[in-house]
Amino acid sequence: MVLVTDKTITPKRLELKKVYSIYEFASLKKGLLLSNLRFRKTFPSRQINSLYFDNSEFSAMHDSISGSSERTKTRLRWYGDLEQVIDPVLELKHKKGSLSWKELYSTSLKLKPSSDNWLNAFTANENGSDHLNIKSILPPDHTIPISLVSYFRNYFESFDGRIRATIDMNLSYRDQTLQRQPNFKIQRKDSSKVILELKLAKENLKMLRDLTYNLGFTPQRFSKYCESTFQHRVKWR
Repeated sequence: MVLVTDKTITPKRLELKKVYSIYEFASLKKGLLLSNLRFRKTFPSRQINSLYFDNSEFSAMHDSISGSSERTKTRLRWYGDLEQVIDPVLELKHKKGSLSWKELYSTSLKLKPSSDNWLNAFTANENGSDHLNIKSILPPDHTIPISLVSYFRNYFESFDGRIRATIDMNLSYRDQTLQRQPNFKIQRKDSSKVILELKLAKENLKMLRDLTYNLGFTPQRFSKYCESTFQHRVKWR
């Protein structure tokens, strides 16, 4: 049975983020389109769903919060309907210093939402009766499903294709540690903020000078995974 069908390693790049109020969304979009970099919308907006894995010590979360110079996050990502998981991509997101890159593993999996737990919730697409324990394709140090994060993403790219920008909004967080079975229903929504992220090669950083000034863009640390665990603690403490 083929579980992982393809592997891709993305180029190393800078990923710069800033959190804005939802009321600034229109001005952010306008600022990108009218900037000297002449951003344009390059892909239809869509919902992104990411299931994050960690260990019992929450090492990935602590590494991110502490700003560890080398760290990795593990997530399974799919698009569109939350419970229609077909051929999700396993992503190992690495960060070393200021640079980030991903190992992407395409899978031949689909989800059975009625499963009694996440680790047994996936089957191979080519044979829906064959149950798969997803641990077989997860890194051994990140096998516990912790949080399911969803949001709506808008895609932009500079006129020369050297800088990508995304604006994420309508975030929601679903704690997966509350019960054994997949949690799709109990959630905490955050519609008050949008996250602008600029993605570019390190050598193109100087191109951002005018754009960052006009948008009031001062990069800050923000992790959707860490934010989700904070949101869980806020709700259930």
